[in-house]
Amino acid sequence: MSSSFRIWLVFVCLVAACVQGMAQSGAAPAAVTFTADQDQRNMMEQLGIKALRPGPTGNEKAANHANYDELKANPFAGSPTR
Repeated sequence: MSSSFRIWLVFVCLVAACVQGMAQSGAAPAAVTFTADQDQRNMMEQLGIKALRPGPTGNEKAANHANYDELKANPFAGSPTR
C-alpha cells in the first residue's frame, strides 16, 4: 500500500467514527422561541453584561444630553491643521 492511500484510509475511518459518535449522542435540544425582551436578557446573561449604558436624553442639563448643535461639531477632527 502506498502512503497516500494509508493516509486517505485513516481519514475516512476518522470521519466515519465522528459521524457515528454524533449520531449516538442523541437528538438536538428543542428549539426555544423568545420574545425580543427575553432574547436580550438571555444574550446579556450569556455575555455577562450586567447593565447597559443609558442612551442620550433630551434634558439639556444631563451629562448624556444629545448634542445636535452643528456649530459645536468638528467635521475635520482627525485632519492636520494647515
